[in-house]
Amino acid sequence: MKCRFAAIVLCLACAACATRTATVSLRDAAMQTLPLRAPGPVRELPARSYRGASADYAYDLYLPAASAAAPRLILLVHGGAPAASGLRGAPLMRSWATQIVARTGAAVAAIGWDGHLRDTAQIGDAYAHLRAHASEYGIDAARPCVITFSAGVAAVVPYALRDTALRPRCLAGFYGDWRPATEALAGADVAGLPILVVRAGRDEVVPDQSAPAFAAAARQAGARVSVLRQPNGLHAFEVRNPDDATVRILEQTLDFLKTEIAAEP
Repeated sequence: MKCRFAAIVLCLACAACATRTATVSLRDAAMQTLPLRAPGPVRELPARSYRGASADYAYDLYLPAASAAAPRLILLVHGGAPAASGLRGAPLMRSWATQIVARTGAAVAAIGWDGHLRDTAQIGDAYAHLRAHASEYGIDAARPCVITFSAGVAAVVPYALRDTALRPRCLAGFYGDWRPATEALAGADVAGLPILVVRAGRDEVVPDQSAPAFAAAARQAGARVSVLRQPNGLHAFEVRNPDDATVRILEQTLDFLKTEIAAEP
């Protein structure tokens, strides 16, 4: 009886372990939250339309609960989903936004855009709307930092490198194709620009191959490039197969944003 009971306990323990380490599907990734301690309260101004009255072409603005001065701005841009998907307001993006606000004290605009079409003109429209309403929001919208993912790396990073209106204070990109950004370096002024490249070693959507060439070329052009790599990471590894290395990378990313949003460009 004792042996049988021990076997049952062992099976239950193994089952619990398997549940904790189970890989989340890519389809379900947007419904997950970051494996970090829950942040404190933030203020939210949801669904600020930047194209007409469309609820899809909009951004959600997250603000510190209290701030002595106008917080600087970070643009949070999702990957290759349509604006109509609502990904900007999904638990994953909300988790990113609230964690960034809590760690950095910045304002975060989570932008809905047609990432599957790589329509960066929408990013420009959203940023123009943010600048036009900066006084109303009580934020400093000049020279924001930009963090993006997947298809956003291939489209938004090159756009940010070249757009004279945006002129980012810093850039961060997760598990994307860096070849377009490498090409965009030609003619771009990136001297001193802080760039964080985050790689996923087991990425099954975008092979983890293009980042080293971009990092080398960007450094040659004068950018300050940091590279983080999760060797076991799948695409969207921060929620799909997180482990201790994932938590360290998330903490380092938040520290990077905190440091650079406070620095003078």
